[in-house]
Amino acid sequence: MLDKMRSVFQTFLVNRDEVALLWKPYPIAEEPVERICPGLWEKYQKLVEEYQSEGWGIYDDTEEMELSVAVCDAYYGDRSCMVRLFMEKGKPVMLQNVEII
Repeated sequence: MLDKMRSVFQTFLVNRDEVALLWKPYPIAEEPVERICPGLWEKYQKLVEEYQSEGWGIYDDTEEMELSVAVCDAYYGDRSCMVRLFMEKGKPVMLQNVEII
């Protein structure tokens, strides 16, 4: 999954003049991953730190889902409650396939 995330980030980075990425992590997943796979959690945290420090994208860890939907033109990512919110606003939704990098 981390490889997929890096691949997606690279795609958005290369195309940053035409499209912006707002990364909104799924907050409920953090605690179980940290508890069950601490090594994976450390790698994930490193990815978050890299993304934030590079400054080319937006990292949104707020609880304001409606605001995130309002500022975005489309959704790309995994199935989540965000998908429904985007669909309700008539905004395009593209679900990623983790197997394709």
